[in-house]
Amino acid sequence: MIVGGIGYSIFKFTPFNSRPLMSVAKTQLYDLTNFDEYKQQVKKCSGVGGNDKLNFCFKLHSGKAQVAIWGDSHAEHLFPGAIKYPLNANWMLIGRSSCPPLIGVKAYWKGEKDFCENTNLKILELLTNDESIHHIVLSSLGQFYVSNQINGAEFIREHHPKNFHLESSDELDLAKDKVFEKGLEQTIVMLLQAKKQVILVEDIPTLAFMPSACITRPLRYDSNKCHLERFGLLENQKRYHRILLSMKQKYPEIHLFNAFNLICGKKFCSATRDKHLLYRDSHHLTTYGSQWLMSKFKYHEIK
Repeated sequence: MIVGGIGYSIFKFTPFNSRPLMSVAKTQLYDLTNFDEYKQQVKKCSGVGGNDKLNFCFKLHSGKAQVAIWGDSHAEHLFPGAIKYPLNANWMLIGRSSCPPLIGVKAYWKGEKDFCENTNLKILELLTNDESIHHIVLSSLGQFYVSNQINGAEFIREHHPKNFHLESSDELDLAKDKVFEKGLEQTIVMLLQAKKQVILVEDIPTLAFMPSACITRPLRYDSNKCHLERFGLLENQKRYHRILLSMKQKYPEIHLFNAFNLICGKKFCSATRDKHLLYRDSHHLTTYGSQWLMSKFKYHEIK
């Protein structure tokens, strides 16, 4: 048994046998670090004012855009995929990190002042006044904003959701999920009034581990499975899911793009696919993940 075990180890971990594993590890390390490269392919667009401090305002091409993605960093992480599969449209990305696209809502971290409400109003004005933009995709880390119970490897200590405030501008003491729902509805109503087609993205699940733990290692026999049970993750964002379904019921003309169901199978949600990492941290997509997800975004949804 000892000799057999040694022989198997030599066979399994010879340099020849480890080369494919090393290649996968190299690919996955690149997945973790190459996200910002999309900025080399796009054009900066004019923002909504020099004092608004947008984190991102980009277009695939210079000139008029037809489709805009508006939101926080979970709008940004869709953009590399959108520009790979543009569907004959000039895509625009606009928004600010930690600012969900909610009208009439103050959103801010503990110890900071509200930095979202005015910026969102100006973004809304820009998008509704631009007649060339006919479809607007709304995307955010929705489950984070509606509950303090969300699980995520990075949502600890100062980044715990209990330290993020979400408040209605005209109604005090509303629960977070009610504030989110009210603000999202105001956004949808104002976009529909401006004759825009609205697409809501149901966000990807958050991970309880960091995807760096998933990187293939030649000498690691018991690799991390890098997946979580679907039921627990769905339970984690049931309030958020309910809000999106409610919006669809009230406004049947809007579309839902369910990123959660695309990431998750019937039983499990995985952080990897085809030897790539889908996630670059516990809740943001890699470039590969963005491109894979947006390849499922069908043309009829923006036609």
